[in-house]
Parts: sequence; C-alpha cells; structure tokens
Amino acid sequence: MKKLRYALLILTLLSPVGLFAQADASDHGPAGGPRRGMMSVDDELNMLSERLALTDAQKPQVKTILQDQRDQMKKLMEDSSTGRDEKFSQDARNSPGVVG
Repeated sequence: MKKLRYALLILTLLSPVGLFAQADASDHGPAGGPRRGMMSVDDELNMLSERLALTDAQKPQVKTILQDQRDQMKKLMEDSSTGRDEKFSQDARNSPGVVG
C-alpha cells in the first residue's frame, strides 16, 4: 500500500513535466532549435523579406524562385529511379554557384 501511494505521488508530480515538454517540443526541434521541415513559400518569403529588406518589386521575383526551387525538390524526391546519394549529388550539380 505504501509503495502504491509513493508511485502515485511520483506519477502525479511528474505528469505535468511531461505535458509541458510535449507542448514545448511542438514549437522547437532538437536542442531547442527551430522545428525541422519545410517552411511554406510565403513564410520563407516573409523571413527573407525581413532579413534582406526586399522591395515590393523584388518580393514576387523571389517568390517565383522559391516556388520553382520547391517544385524541383519535390520532383527530385518523388523520382524513384535514382538512389538517395544520386539525388543529392544531382541537386548539388544543378545548384547555381556550384562548380563541378
């Protein structure tokens, strides 16, 4: 009976800790960094607009580039004819500024 009471006490005290950890984990990735995964094109555009102080004329151009990049990555990831290593080496060869 004493062990059961002790176990319930420990469980009661630790339950809120787990709930807070789960709530916090949804906003952050490993080691408290940003969540992993792709941002939406609009979110990425907003982030770049703030960081680079893009003009209203530049924003649609950057959005087109981001959407094209997203479409190419999606096509590359859906391509089952190549292995993972080949996909990344193709991506690197096709990236602007990469000499190879």
